[in-house]
Amino acid sequence: MGLGFAAMMTKTESTLGQATEGGDLSGGGGTLELLLGGTPAPGLVLGGGLIGHTFTEPDYEVDGTSTRLEDTELGLTYLALFGQLYFNPEGGAHVQALVAAAEESYRYPLAGTERESELSGIGVGLGAGYDLWIGDQWSLGPAARVSWATVKHDADGVVTRHKTTTFSLSLTATLH
Repeated sequence: MGLGFAAMMTKTESTLGQATEGGDLSGGGGTLELLLGGTPAPGLVLGGGLIGHTFTEPDYEVDGTSTRLEDTELGLTYLALFGQLYFNPEGGAHVQALVAAAEESYRYPLAGTERESELSGIGVGLGAGYDLWIGDQWSLGPAARVSWATVKHDADGVVTRHKTTTFSLSLTATLH
């Protein structure tokens, strides 16, 4: 389990016919994760789980002009398969790699009504952390992860693509 802070940077692109426009979204928010796995070998954990990020009121930059998108929320969710390797099978420092199905939801006001778009695609991530034992089977510790997602949505002839990079720093609790 993990709970923490995250930062994101997203390259956006929308295409209608031959016309393409886009910009850069950036902002901070929170992250929450629940990963479940098993140990097929000492120090190796394989499993899956959910990782969610929420970013509110991101900044949107086009041609050097930045605007805060009020009442806007961007959510990025990973349904992930992961591998985690502990350098010492008893715990402590570890590295992690994941591959995931990614979904991005984008909620925003438009002409007085609330709109929502959903984009789907794939994601990957790399992380590292350190577990400090607090009991016979429990540990707490910091973990950092950088992840990348590329997602797309095609509706009414408009193709929207987002390429998102996130960096998260979390406090994790692990049941060994």
